Amino acid sequence: MRLPPVPHTPVSEPVAPHRYSPSDRGSAPRDSYAVLVVDDHEDNLFAMEQVLVPLGRPVLRATSGEQALRTVLRENVAVVLLDLLMPGLDGLGVLGYLRRLDQTRQLPVILITGVGRSDELAERAFRLGAAGFLIKPISPWSLCTHVEALAALYTQIREREAS
Repeated sequence: MRLPPVPHTPVSEPVAPHRYSPSDRGSAPRDSYAVLVVDDHEDNLFAMEQVLVPLGRPVLRATSGEQALRTVLRENVAVVLLDLLMPGLDGLGVLGYLRRLDQTRQLPVILITGVGRSDELAERAFRLGAAGFLIKPISPWSLCTHVEALAALYTQIREREAS
């Protein structure tokens, strides 16, 4: 199941991701903490990116679990939106890896699924440390609200750790 089409809203320029070296990690300005969107379907990535651009944070993309892990370790990411079902390393697998690494243990991850409601999957996700579990189709308002609240909290934590 795909996200519903997003109503067209004028956007001046797509938000380009900021690049920082690992030594900058944790000391970057608030608006440089990105949202990472992970999905193996390009149309889902595009739809979520369009919904998230108005938040003013860079939006990064990954099309696989492996690519998501590399991105999180190289970039300043405040929230990960992670598709549950992907070929290879799936969303639960990525979440498990993130929780085992010290530098990503507190990173908020919202799992997204199009398989419908599954209490068993939701329970597994929360036991692994997911910050949220959303079912497609997702309301753009709900997605933005979840992302901005978690990103603001995570950014505050990182800034306190850096000072």
